[in-house]
Amino acid sequence: MDEAARQRRRRSAASLALNPGGGVVVTGSTTADLTTTAVADGNSDSFVAKYDADGNQTWVTQIQTLNQNQASSVSVDGVGATSISADR
Repeated sequence: MDEAARQRRRRSAASLALNPGGGVVVTGSTTADLTTTAVADGNSDSFVAKYDADGNQTWVTQIQTLNQNQASSVSVDGVGATSISADR
């Protein structure tokens, strides 16, 4: 992929939640490949990413469907379980 095509790929965060063990969990949407198994098909995909207290990404999950989807909020409970909700 050339640089111009790479620049057209978008990522936007919609919500974040603090993890009780330190760090933060972020959710939002992207048209880019965030994982090695993702395939950018032009549709907006939801993602969830976790960062440790030092800002290092510890994991990311991209939720791909055949249609547009947009994660809109994320929450983390007292034991660190993560939940997201979506607009579409």
